[in-house]
Amino acid sequence: MQEGISTILKSVIIMAGGKGTRFGRPDKTLVEVKGETLLERLVSQASEFSGNVHVCSSSNSPAVVEVCRTREYRFIEEPGNNFVEAVRTCLGSVNKFPSLVLPGDIFLNDTRVIGELIDFYTASPVDLVTLIHDSVPLGISIYRKLPGAGEVLSHKNYNCNENMIFNVNTEADYKFLLHQLR
Repeated sequence: MQEGISTILKSVIIMAGGKGTRFGRPDKTLVEVKGETLLERLVSQASEFSGNVHVCSSSNSPAVVEVCRTREYRFIEEPGNNFVEAVRTCLGSVNKFPSLVLPGDIFLNDTRVIGELIDFYTASPVDLVTLIHDSVPLGISIYRKLPGAGEVLSHKNYNCNENMIFNVNTEADYKFLLHQLR
């Protein structure tokens, strides 16, 4: 990882406003892993990469909204219609680039993967880099700018090691994660 990496990103946005339909409840970012919630862990880890961390949520996740207010996280409310619209709303609200977007339902086992993504972004002349594993986007991206209406940003993917990130989409994923961390 480069020296001064924490000064490269102007903001980090954690997306935590989904309905949680695959998980069975909308507050999956509040499940505990290793003594803290996914959201608490991500906010702490994101602070390693930027001093400007925001949590983006919606009325779909009232418990997450309440936690954000109680913990005094920088909070952005979005409409809760879909992930792409929510990302655009939150990027526009923060309006500081480059911005790292993280889904709130991930467990970063090793933050080096974010450092690697930042290094890849820094070396790439594109407007958007996305972290993938086995050709599947993980919802983790760095934006160089806010896309205009209908604009398709120049884009590259960065493939990561599967053991560095756990995506908690379902209750089975959560149980698997807990089992892996024993």
